[in-house]
Amino acid sequence: MLPPLVPGAATAAFLALLAAAAWHDLHERRVPNGLAAGIALGALLAGPLAWSPARGLGMALLGAAVGLLCWLPAWWRGGLGAGDVKLFAAAGAWLGPALAWRATLLAALLGGVVAVGMAASAAIAARRRAAEAATTWSGTLAPDLPTRSVPYAVPMAMALALAAVHPRALHLLP
Repeated sequence: MLPPLVPGAATAAFLALLAAAAWHDLHERRVPNGLAAGIALGALLAGPLAWSPARGLGMALLGAAVGLLCWLPAWWRGGLGAGDVKLFAAAGAWLGPALAWRATLLAALLGGVVAVGMAASAAIAARRRAAEAATTWSGTLAPDLPTRSVPYAVPMAMALALAAVHPRALHLLP
């Protein structure tokens, strides 16, 4: 959404907030509302400064709507947390509707890769625990570790950062 008139400091702040959201989701399995709010506020300030006020605001609102509507069904089904949806909607306001759509496709692809990797890791760990339990005298399995959800803000942040820094890279997507 934003043309080169937007200062690099604004893009750096956007990337820093994305990185913070990914870190929080990876370590705490939640995305703080303040991070999404900071991204949304930055979009609402930078958009009208880069474009005309009406066009910048309109593009930000359309981008937020695309980000929200693309991920809301996944939240309804329990596949994502509300913080992930709010993060993407706020970032969609930064990117505008076309880039928000393309970043959604890339984030979904990256999220699938992360989910498969986590499932494979969990299967390997379960097999190892079963083998260790079979060699003990008691023969009982150790209690399973709680299932950890996919930290979806990580692939989302990766896709959003690529969209912000190299938007042409996403033009390969529909």
